[in-house]
Amino acid sequence: MNESIVASEEILDGLMTLTSSIHQATDLEHLLDRVVRAVHDLLKGDRVLIYQFLLGGDGVVIAESVGARWQPIVGQLIYDPCFQAQSAPRYQQGYMRSIADIEASHLAPCYVEFLTRLQVKANLVAPILVKASHLPPDTAPNLWGLLIVHQCSAPRIWQALEIKGLQQAATQLAIALPQYLPRQPVLNQPELGDRGEMWRKLSEQVPGVIYQYRLYPDGHSCFPYASEAIRQIYEVTPEQVRQDATAVLERLHPDDLAAVMAGIQASSQTLQLWHQEYRVVLPQQGVRWLEGHAMPQQLPDGSVLWHGYIWDVSDRKQTEIIFQQKTSYEQMIHIIAQHVRHSLDLNYILNTTVAEVQQFLQTDRVIIYRFNPDWSGIVVTESVAPQWTSILHWQITDSYFVETQGRAYQPSTFKAISDIYTAGFAPCHIEFLERLQVQAKLIVPILQGDHLWGLLIAHHCRSPRNWQPLEIEFLTQLSMQVAIAIQQSELHQQLHQLNIELESQVQKRTEQLQRTVEIEAALKRITDKVRDSLDEHQILQTVVQEVADTLKVDCCDTSIYNLDHQTLTIQYESKGGLPTAQGWSCDFAKSSEPNLYPQLLQGEYAQFCLLTSNILRPDQPKQTILACPILDDQGALGDLWLFRASDACFDEIEIRLVQQVANQCGIALRQSRLYQAAQAQVQELERLNQLKDDFLNTVSHELRTPMTSIKMALQMLETCLHPLGVLEASSNSISYYLQVLQSECNREINLINNLLDLTHIDAGINPLNLSSIHLQFWIPHVAEPFMERIRHQHQDLKIVTPEDLPPLSSDLPYLERILTELLHNACKYTPQGESITIFTQIANSDPESSDTSDLLIQVSNSGVEIPEAERDRIFDKFYRIPNNDPWKYGGTGLGLALVKKLVEQIGGSISVASSNQLTEFTLRLPLVTP
Repeated sequence: MNESIVASEEILDGLMTLTSSIHQATDLEHLLDRVVRAVHDLLKGDRVLIYQFLLGGDGVVIAESVGARWQPIVGQLIYDPCFQAQSAPRYQQGYMRSIADIEASHLAPCYVEFLTRLQVKANLVAPILVKASHLPPDTAPNLWGLLIVHQCSAPRIWQALEIKGLQQAATQLAIALPQYLPRQPVLNQPELGDRGEMWRKLSEQVPGVIYQYRLYPDGHSCFPYASEAIRQIYEVTPEQVRQDATAVLERLHPDDLAAVMAGIQASSQTLQLWHQEYRVVLPQQGVRWLEGHAMPQQLPDGSVLWHGYIWDVSDRKQTEIIFQQKTSYEQMIHIIAQHVRHSLDLNYILNTTVAEVQQFLQTDRVIIYRFNPDWSGIVVTESVAPQWTSILHWQITDSYFVETQGRAYQPSTFKAISDIYTAGFAPCHIEFLERLQVQAKLIVPILQGDHLWGLLIAHHCRSPRNWQPLEIEFLTQLSMQVAIAIQQSELHQQLHQLNIELESQVQKRTEQLQRTVEIEAALKRITDKVRDSLDEHQILQTVVQEVADTLKVDCCDTSIYNLDHQTLTIQYESKGGLPTAQGWSCDFAKSSEPNLYPQLLQGEYAQFCLLTSNILRPDQPKQTILACPILDDQGALGDLWLFRASDACFDEIEIRLVQQVANQCGIALRQSRLYQAAQAQVQELERLNQLKDDFLNTVSHELRTPMTSIKMALQMLETCLHPLGVLEASSNSISYYLQVLQSECNREINLINNLLDLTHIDAGINPLNLSSIHLQFWIPHVAEPFMERIRHQHQDLKIVTPEDLPPLSSDLPYLERILTELLHNACKYTPQGESITIFTQIANSDPESSDTSDLLIQVSNSGVEIPEAERDRIFDKFYRIPNNDPWKYGGTGLGLALVKKLVEQIGGSISVASSNQLTEFTLRLPLVTP
């Protein structure tokens, strides 16, 4: 099923739903609301409205369905003096108007400005043509209003099905309207008389006040017209405000007066829609919430006339206020609960609770009263306003609690006393509350299970107070949270005692863990230091010093083995106050403990005391010694010796540290020795490479002179043979051999020149000779010598150079050599029938800046592709890409190496890309030469 069929079915389904909604309507307001909602769902517009016409083309928005993002305009009066002359005749004939983009339409600027204020980007309008039920059947329908769809988010191209759907919706509405309208001519018929009568008729159908408000330059204001509903809304008559608006302005709530007048003033200056919610104070109804809309119009005398609509929204605002209060209570409960439940300090919990409750309820005193086991009690915490007596720490005994033992306060039980004098209290209790300055109070229990822990009490001292249900619910919910927090705090106190008993055991274990942490940190520190070094002496010195400092030993030294000679040498030591032995050597067999080394060479540590004197340190007293081998994957490299007083020993943690340090030391030593060996190999390779370059340079110089002589001799030979005519005979082989000699001679001279050029570039003996190059003219000149060769090989050459290309400052011979070599390669490797392209353009060298630009010269040829594995090597000296016929193209492999050197010499770079049988060399040169 195609998309048009699907859209058609959706439109039909939507119209069926609309028709059903119309039949189910109960009154005019219900009908209009159902229509705008159904059209909103059908066409997915941002705003759908029904606009009813008044006399002269004015009108009012009487129904609307609008998305949350967009400004509501229901009730707005619109003054349009041009409507009857320009638009009404066409709408009267059933004309549909669709605008895809108001900015691109041919609307008058004032209409564009008006639609922009309404946030409209595109709209679709269908006329509502109604035939009154009391008129003859042959009477033509009259233009009652418009059904309008606004697209606010973006312009929109209206589809034919959507236009047809809106037209059908307007038709269905027009059919249904007569049964809900008064049995009188429609409002826009001229027989109804002047505009005042029209406003009166409209007022009978629209709830709220329809009015005109005029503000004169001198500040005087009045209501030229106000519907009868103003009696209910403002409790004034239309006659009272027709000449002076003071009676209405006096009704404004003092807190909202300044905001309303500021809004009116701003609307009069900008001539934009006035829309505001505000309160009025009425003699009979009290405080009411109103919502007003008005569209201003500048009059010739300088005054501003608003066409507006006001209705009572008190019920909605009351619902919003209750919802906001409930939300605020819930948020406050959540905040206080977080504060008290995240703390285990009972005093903090109680103080936070009373302070937050007093601030939130705006009451005079909040206390928490805690029961003792005998049901007497004490005020344990309090938050009280400065002008009222503090009762903190008061001891209070109430015989009522002693007798009932708290049974009167069960879950969900509270006492709300709005006035102590009307609550039926005994005189003694009233006298007690008077001493506390209390006139109203709210009490909720703090229960832990079935046990009454205490009471949370709010005192209102300045006057009686009617406690609201939300306030009671708030305090009840909060008491439950406080009870949980108190229980947690008391459990914490019980656990605290247990923690004290366990503290000594934990402290011992903590010391062990701390020691382990210190050892691990030392191991990491030592490992990082030796791992980052490739100097063997620095590695050994670091290990000795760090181990000695970490373990606080008397002495630490490290030895390196010579396994071939079975000797050891002490390389470094941290001796403390002991005699030095650094640099001494001895045989394994002649050491102080000769039986120790077989164990060390097997990778095992040893902890011991020397029974004899130390050969290397004869004056050293008897000490505990820890010897640990330094190993790598090939065996023992040396050892670590640590010395400590003879009455102390090395524990398991210390031994493990020394073993791990020794292992890291072994790895670092092996890396150091491998690095040293690699450095030696690199130096040897560099020496050999230098010898190779020197040899090639020498050979090139030595060969250049004889090759020049050979070339000259061949030219002389050709000169001598030419008069004899032997070179012209096609059957004569002398001409062929002479050409071979010349070709090979040129080939060898080119090879020698390339080698010498590479040598000169590496030596940097040729300075750059900069000149300004206009590539538009220079590139065709360089490519001209290749034209005959390209034509002969059946290839195609394209040169693409922008005419506005800026001049390039560079070394002309170097650049010519580069481009010539790239063209030579392209001609050599491009198959017949393929093309060679030279493309030049400007590109940013820094993507984050538009001030730096590079020049790109790209030489590409089709029909050939360089394997990815070979692309990084084609710029190496003497490298040629392997293929099935290595002698097919010839060459020495020096051309691209020379190109790369020349490009770098002039401050540029070169790269190659190859895919899909296309190879492209890109030369990037700075427009400003470094």
